[in-house]
Formats: sequence, structure tokens, C-alpha cells
Amino acid sequence: APYGDQVQALKENQAGLEEAGLRVLNVLGAQDTINPPDQALEIARCYGATDDDVQEAVAILQSDDGSAAPAFIGSGRSTIMIHPGGHVVPMDDWAMAQYRDFLLENE
Repeated sequence: APYGDQVQALKENQAGLEEAGLRVLNVLGAQDTINPPDQALEIARCYGATDDDVQEAVAILQSDDGSAAPAFIGSGRSTIMIHPGGHVVPMDDWAMAQYRDFLLENE
């Protein structure tokens, strides 16, 4: 896998990330070919995404109709945002509302 050493280092530094109190918004595109969803979810795990959150994301990504409806999964330290596009971060009204809510959460 690309960046395997860096991903492993993130996995090994979970305690440091938790101590820092960082909150992470993992934005992933269902059609992303640069950082495919499976790789993006692996990074989300490195930043504290729970198994339940990752399983919910996988279910959305594998939906029968093939379209990943926009979704916002999880809360706390690591949140997963799924959009139906590719590698470009969405800037539509729904996405902007999600970014705003994430940034203002726990102020």
C-alpha cells in the first residue's frame, strides 16, 4: 500500500494524538481514484475512527444503487464525511454546513 510506513507511524502514535485532543474530519469521495475510499478509511482509523463508524461508511459506499449519498458519520475525535464525488473536496451548501458544524462543535 502507498505510504505504508507513514500509516504505520500514525497507528503507533494513537496515544499522542489522543493526548493532543485533536479532532479530525476525514473527507472522502466515493469515486476518488487518487485516495480511494478503502485507503481513506484506513487513515480515518489511524485518527480514531471506530470500527462501527468504518463499517457504516463501508455500507454506504457499497449501497445497492451505486450512489454514495452524502453522509456524516461519527462524532468525537474522528468523524467521516462521505460525498459522492472524487478527490476534489466539495464546496456545495450541504458540505459547507457540515464543515461549519464540525468546526463549531464543542467550542
